[in-house]
Amino acid sequence: METEQRGMLPTELSLTHRLSAAARCGDFAPELADVLELSPSLRAEAEHSSSGVPPTTPAALLAALGPRIGLEVVSRPTGRLLPYQRELLLLREVLAKAKPGSPARVARVLDAAAEASFSWAKFAGGSKAAALLAAMRGGPPTDTSRSASEPSAGVLEIGTYIGNSALRLAITLPGVRVTTIELDPVLVAIARSLIAFAGLTGFVSVLTGHSKLLLPRLQAHLAATQGYKPRPCFSAVFMDRWGTQYDEDFALIQEHGLLQEDGGVLVADNVLTTAAASFLWRVAAPGSGSSEAFASQIASVTEVADRSKEDWVSVSVSLPNSRSATIAPQPDALARLQAESEKLREIVTSGGSSGDHPDFVQRARATLVHAGIFPMSYEEDTWTEPQASDDQQEDGGEAVVHMGQQQGRQQQQEKEKEEEKRDVEKEEEDVIGY
Repeated sequence: METEQRGMLPTELSLTHRLSAAARCGDFAPELADVLELSPSLRAEAEHSSSGVPPTTPAALLAALGPRIGLEVVSRPTGRLLPYQRELLLLREVLAKAKPGSPARVARVLDAAAEASFSWAKFAGGSKAAALLAAMRGGPPTDTSRSASEPSAGVLEIGTYIGNSALRLAITLPGVRVTTIELDPVLVAIARSLIAFAGLTGFVSVLTGHSKLLLPRLQAHLAATQGYKPRPCFSAVFMDRWGTQYDEDFALIQEHGLLQEDGGVLVADNVLTTAAASFLWRVAAPGSGSSEAFASQIASVTEVADRSKEDWVSVSVSLPNSRSATIAPQPDALARLQAESEKLREIVTSGGSSGDHPDFVQRARATLVHAGIFPMSYEEDTWTEPQASDDQQEDGGEAVVHMGQQQGRQQQQEKEKEEEKRDVEKEEEDVIGY
């Protein structure tokens, strides 16, 4: 992070060579070292591209990386996996089956891989991608409150993983800059390779660093590397990590004025499965005071790798004076849910769990609904009040109401799944010309 932020390319190269050498000697997939060694040059090209210097073509990247990473057909991984082998398999799948310079085909290959064999692929595809991209299309691609000499910094993503969402954002918003940050330098290297193969190096910047350290420095970095005037802000922000950490990111976004204050779009993924209770109370809870700061809706979506698993995506649009709005203290039930989710995060990140916890998700759904936080109907442009069942569970002395099933919901979900797949395929065909 420091070498990138300070423009110390020789030191960055030295650190990267040490990482790649360790990868060659350690218990890692052999092609990981080759991917790491490309990372600094791809970052430098992304910055030069914003100044009008043409980036390396996808064909050149394929020629450099393809023979070393291997282009054989990828099968479902079995047995013990090496660190980052899953992510490298996804990159290899793209190199083998997508067309260089075609972002839409890269996105299609990623979705197909997740649906066909990579059930562990946890990225925003399918209905999650549809919800994200619909929100971004509805938001302003530029900050209209500023003069033409002070353009918006585009879209900010917190949590890159392998670059799938950044890729889709760049497809959906042609010409709009996407800045995405990721803590893990290995995932940064993989994401940069995928973005470069898709031909989007000139539109997507992947930066290394933890959000709590990088967000306060982001405006200065953008001003220095991309020619923005001091204190640029983004028209849209997408948060895609564990929900209990959204509070920290949200506070920094507001403190440093990173989101356009009037009409900025704030999208958060995984707000059900990771129970982003405190964050949702601040942006989407009725009666909390959040309505003074944001106009929010929540969409019920499914995982691209398993359509039987529900998750929620929250979409919020900032209102005038949103940073000065007063938010009421959150209920005790939400505070307990927040604490439980944070403990679960510590277990998952320490390698003690796969992260699949249906009982926790069920409790999270019931607690959020009881607090008045629930998704809107997929087809109706109104909030649909869930019907409470007669059964109630006592949890710490408080009744937690279970969300009832709406009539015909199961049949509607099956219909939506079929229509959703057709819509995503059509959407990708529409943008393939870009």
